[in-house]
Amino acid sequence: HAHPATFWLHHPDNTVEDNAAAGSEAFGFWFEVENGEPTPPRSFRGNVAHSNGDSGFWCDRRPQPASEAVYADLTAYKNRRYGFWLRSWKDSRITNYRAADNRAGLYVASEGFQLLMPDYFAGANRSGLARATVEHSLFLGETANVGEPASCLEWTVGRSLPQRWPNGPNSNLPAWDALSGVEIYDGLLGVEHTTFAHFRDRAHFATGCPNPDFERAGAAL
Repeated sequence: HAHPATFWLHHPDNTVEDNAAAGSEAFGFWFEVENGEPTPPRSFRGNVAHSNGDSGFWCDRRPQPASEAVYADLTAYKNRRYGFWLRSWKDSRITNYRAADNRAGLYVASEGFQLLMPDYFAGANRSGLARATVEHSLFLGETANVGEPASCLEWTVGRSLPQRWPNGPNSNLPAWDALSGVEIYDGLLGVEHTTFAHFRDRAHFATGCPNPDFERAGAAL
């Protein structure tokens, strides 16, 4: 595979509980299920993903479970991109999730409508748009765990940074991606009984470093 993972799950009908995935070049847990897969995870709870080069938990296919997919009691920290990236065509619930020191704690997407709009609003089939619920969770932007600074800029900032280098001038993105709790691409999202803390804008100008200008926004949502 182009992206290595510590745990690679090709079908959701598995029990995956109380494991730790750390130090992968890409993903800690990778759900590479088939588009439209109707089976929800049998049990996915109590797992920890940290210090991965991309994301802690990753599902970028489009499962369509017949019943709600539940991801419980997960912890994701110090992942360079996302704590949890989740794309689905149906209902997902993330409960008691703990995310800290990731570039973004959670990214949710549904890939838009899968039905003609008139059919959707007529109620013929209401499974065309994903619904994700995040509940009883905690998202921390930057904690007292400063990691192991390893670059000129990180030494001057005083902590390791999720994003190693700025986006290029042709990317049409800010040089530094925002530090965020939850990001949403499309679909319906509910955030309930959840705490966000320590998402702050940060600016630093380190003379003598290859990329001295560091200006990053911070936002819970």
